[in-house]
Amino acid sequence: STQSTWDLFLEMNSFTVFFLLILLSCTFAQTLNCTAGQYLNSTCIGCEMGYHCPGNNTKIPCLPGTYSSTVGSVMCIPCMLGTYADQIAAVSCNNCIAGTYSSTAGAIMCNMCPIGFFSTSGAVACTSCPAGRYSNTTGASSCLSCPAGTWSNQSAAICSRCAAGTYSSIVGATSASSCIMCLAGTFSGPGANSCTFCPAGKYSSLVGAGDASRCMLCPIGSWSAAGSSNCTFCLAGTYNSLIGQTSASDCLMCAPGSWSLAGAAVCNRCPAGTYSSASGGTSITDCLSCPPGTYSLPGASVCTMCAAGYFSAVNSSAQCNACPVGTYSSPGSAVCTSCPPGTYSPNTGAASMSDCIMCTAGTWSSSRSPRCTRCPADTYNPLVGSASASSCLVCPVGNWAAEGSTSCNVCINGVSTSSNCRVCGLGTWTLEETPIRRYRY
Repeated sequence: STQSTWDLFLEMNSFTVFFLLILLSCTFAQTLNCTAGQYLNSTCIGCEMGYHCPGNNTKIPCLPGTYSSTVGSVMCIPCMLGTYADQIAAVSCNNCIAGTYSSTAGAIMCNMCPIGFFSTSGAVACTSCPAGRYSNTTGASSCLSCPAGTWSNQSAAICSRCAAGTYSSIVGATSASSCIMCLAGTFSGPGANSCTFCPAGKYSSLVGAGDASRCMLCPIGSWSAAGSSNCTFCLAGTYNSLIGQTSASDCLMCAPGSWSLAGAAVCNRCPAGTYSSASGGTSITDCLSCPPGTYSLPGASVCTMCAAGYFSAVNSSAQCNACPVGTYSSPGSAVCTSCPPGTYSPNTGAASMSDCIMCTAGTWSSSRSPRCTRCPADTYNPLVGSASASSCLVCPVGNWAAEGSTSCNVCINGVSTSSNCRVCGLGTWTLEETPIRRYRY
């Protein structure tokens, strides 16, 4: 019981002591006043960084956009241009990251750079992309160079393409004057960094051609390599009958018997009566005249001999003529040979002397005769192949003969009409009953 009383006494005294301490503390606080830069926390303590203590024993955190970097700060400092603080109790401001900026003090955030502009870290303003560079997104930390085939002015969000028919090989071109006209034989679409050659077999004489349709097919008789401003004619002695040919090897050599000038679509044939044995003739003078005894049709590479029974007497004959009657010829003759005296040839085109027919008895012929001539009346010729009229012999007196006779007939009975047989005179008679009297010597 004595112990319980003691314990109760101690408990009551402890409570009394605690109460007295609190009472003393409150009394002390009411009497303690901390200076600016401090705050009361049982005692006066210097303001921590990120706070400011304006007095009145209070500690206030720095608001966003301000900071305190020292102990015992009386006030928070606004963030400088190009920096920001986005939380309370900041001990420092952050630099605006590249691609953003802050143009006011005390910023709680940085602004994005617009398209066409950029910034580095801590920027107070964005910088325009220089000519030849661009930025097509907000918040760019750098500008991109315009690729070849494009250009830009200052502050460009995109690069402008070189117009069709022009090109630029420059990276970062600063004006449209950097775009150069495509030469003849080439073309380009918009934004080209080089001009494209017209393909082989085509050409373009236009400077600044804007598309492939400006490349025209080479006409027949010509060809072109890639990038040609005109087509090249096939050389004289060659030809090309197709459009759009791509090399000189497409020009074919004129065959023997023909020729061509430069740019020919076809070769010209040598005219009839001429020939050319070589290929690649370059003018009509390469066509040579066929000699007598030969002929040629148009486009001949050799002259053809006249056939037996035909002839050509002059140069450049287009045909051979048949030998006239009374003549003959062997192959390749310039003239026809006369049938010899005592023979004849009734047909044109006789091919040899065997076609000359021997004159029969009672006839004769000179050379080149189409027929044999009969011996006149009251003459005769008993021989074949006689060569002249002297071969016809006069019938003797008291004999007679008709034309073409091979022998003479004796005048009998007064029937002959030949002048060799005379009419009987008055007072004479013949055995015939005709009123005309005839007699014999």
